[in-house]
Amino acid sequence: MDMSGTVYPNSASQQHDVTANVHRCAYCDNLDCYNAARTKPQTPLKMLFACVLMALVGLLISVKIGPGRGNPFTAFFCVWSAVTVGAFLAEDTFLTISEDFWAMLGAFLSIYLGCALYSSLRARVLPVESHISTISYRDKFVDIGQIVSVIALPIIYLKASEIAEMSVFSPAGYMALRAAFIAEVAASYGPIGYIVPVSFVIASIRLTQFLDKQTNKKNLAIAIAVALCMAYLTTGRTFFMMLFCFLLFPLIFRGKIKLGGVVIAGVVLAASFVMIALLTQRGVSATASVDDNVDGIIKTLRVYFLSPIFAMGSVFDGNGSATYGDYTFRFFYMLANVIGLNIEIPPLIRDYVLIPDMTNVFTVMDPYYRDFGVGGVLIFAALSGLAHDALYEKAKSEGGPYIFIHAAFMFPLVMQFFQDMYMSLLSTWIQVVFWYMLFVRVNSGKKNQQEIPQNV
Repeated sequence: MDMSGTVYPNSASQQHDVTANVHRCAYCDNLDCYNAARTKPQTPLKMLFACVLMALVGLLISVKIGPGRGNPFTAFFCVWSAVTVGAFLAEDTFLTISEDFWAMLGAFLSIYLGCALYSSLRARVLPVESHISTISYRDKFVDIGQIVSVIALPIIYLKASEIAEMSVFSPAGYMALRAAFIAEVAASYGPIGYIVPVSFVIASIRLTQFLDKQTNKKNLAIAIAVALCMAYLTTGRTFFMMLFCFLLFPLIFRGKIKLGGVVIAGVVLAASFVMIALLTQRGVSATASVDDNVDGIIKTLRVYFLSPIFAMGSVFDGNGSATYGDYTFRFFYMLANVIGLNIEIPPLIRDYVLIPDMTNVFTVMDPYYRDFGVGGVLIFAALSGLAHDALYEKAKSEGGPYIFIHAAFMFPLVMQFFQDMYMSLLSTWIQVVFWYMLFVRVNSGKKNQQEIPQNV
């Protein structure tokens, strides 16, 4: 699967979406499409502004009186504050979205705000002892996991070169590999591909071990290098973001990294995005001028960062019929088909819409709205908010593998503005939880106890 979601439409006939800058449908040449879109009400700035205030209040609460360092609500409201502010400032450049959609987004944010308040109050009324100062590992299993990752890397590289039919370190080869993964009959690495999440898990463990003086620079360097190569060979930019979360959030949670370290990690992440952009020639080109590259980067950020929320608005306003689980429970339907059932499964990669940017990612709300409407979105918000809070409390009270599991699940949380990474990557999360439980011992809670400061 390509988690970035950047694929090309299969055919023009599949698309019937309208931009505000043309006088007919961009694909079907139907004036009725355009006229219908232009009769929508103007963007209700008061509802969008209410979403901005909700996100900013949530950020203030989670930072100032939140449940503690590394809590999920700080990350959640930081991301959604940036998205809603950006949407408010740039809404006149996008397709008009109805007031009802912004009301649904406001309800979504208010549920997370309620979870943040509940978590903050509980942390003060019923504080828990934390067990995060020392983490115990099953060292032999960690060593074996690292060896397996190192052995798997050249095998995956050779498989990638075979799929691309040329070197994957050239723009043409990288794009050929990427195209193969997102083709109608997608290529894959097969069973060896299951080592990719193992490499991410090992890298996060080695970094934490190194800072705790439990491993050496050689082990750390090998683990990080293998994980970065694996992320590159997946051809998805968001895999770099996943690795970033796996590495950084355990350190933030345990107070092992300062602001400077976060900035350096952010620079490395940005560099990886630029590298992929150069290879895919999306927003950045080695032959373009500096001004053109800067303009391309700004346009790419707009497409990736702001377009999903307006694309979700276009789905909301499209009044499509509910599918009652086809998207949400796709993973389970695939398992059912393995044992002989014949359940029709919708494609994981969505069709493009024009808003007026071309995009096919629709924020985290997409599968739950398509399946169950507004109720599905709000139920998801409640369940996911409480689940993140429970996992955070588990990490504080028991430490051990739960520190890493909590950190890993920060990835789908911070990617909510982009697309769903919970149910669509359920297989990956099952693997990640298994590996962390195997490699890291559960803390007995009888030693090295220290309280996490209550403020971030």
